[in-house]
Amino acid sequence: MSDSDFINPVQHNQDEVLFDSGGTCDCYRLVKDNRVYCVKRPKKDMRSSEVYMSLFRKEFELGIELEHPRR
Repeated sequence: MSDSDFINPVQHNQDEVLFDSGGTCDCYRLVKDNRVYCVKRPKKDMRSSEVYMSLFRKEFELGIELEHPRR
């Protein structure tokens, strides 16, 4: 994923269903190609915080390193 994809993510997919909302992010359930994904998006007011977005990026980087048997 390029930096621009991370910073300027694609628009919400019509198949995304909001399943949780916290103080800083919204989490959506997405089914694509018969697989279930969790899409975590920072809330609009958090996107302008460089510190928050740096932490969010670090969480993303750690998350893509994880290995799971169903992956």
